[in-house]
Amino acid sequence: MSRCAVDVPAPEPNQCDGYLVVRTPESAYRAWQAEMARVGDPVARAEYVALQNAAHVHATPAHKYRGMARDPIDRWDEDEAKWHRDVHPTDLARLKIWELYGPDPSDYWMLEDWFDADLLTSLADARAVLALAEPPGDFEIVRVTRGDTTITPATLGFDVGYWGSDHFSLIADALLYSRWHSCPPEELAKIAPWASRLNENNLFATAEDAAAYRAWYIQQPWAEEESKDGQFQVIRIDLPAE
Repeated sequence: MSRCAVDVPAPEPNQCDGYLVVRTPESAYRAWQAEMARVGDPVARAEYVALQNAAHVHATPAHKYRGMARDPIDRWDEDEAKWHRDVHPTDLARLKIWELYGPDPSDYWMLEDWFDADLLTSLADARAVLALAEPPGDFEIVRVTRGDTTITPATLGFDVGYWGSDHFSLIADALLYSRWHSCPPEELAKIAPWASRLNENNLFATAEDAAAYRAWYIQQPWAEEESKDGQFQVIRIDLPAE
């Protein structure tokens, strides 16, 4: 159901596969470090990371993470010109998504199913967006799929988190570089076994392991809570086809 009379097409009702243009693993980690330097206590952060390392939470270095929570380039908002904000390096790439797909339908439609406004439906579109991403070399394309547990030759692993929204990842936030819901220091020994199941891309090798981690995570009192049952989804991360 549309919320207004603006002629914006209804979104795909069962969106489950597409492409994201995300930061490279190293670029995503640098961006997190810069963010934490601005808003956090660097001494406390360093002490917490040391505790993580002592508990063997980082079986693979955090900067190797290749999941979805790497600042995917989002869709330009047509009202942004009114905000008088500073120009961002990804603005041209964001505008390209708007040119390809129009305004974000979630601004005009009441959506019953999960919807990712940043998802690109074809590899050609993803490459067109990537070509405009700045700085060059700091972004890459991944394919994301939900509802499919098949492992393919292109599969990097399985992430767990939001389909759409800010692409929050239960792996990245709890096990690698936390922004919102850090595992308390006294609980690190309990989360460490999950870290040992991550592969070289800091993702779960199987959907079964990802689902088991999800089931454990939602029981933790310190964790992010689902606003709707099933909000945390198992999402396969693949390299794009050549």
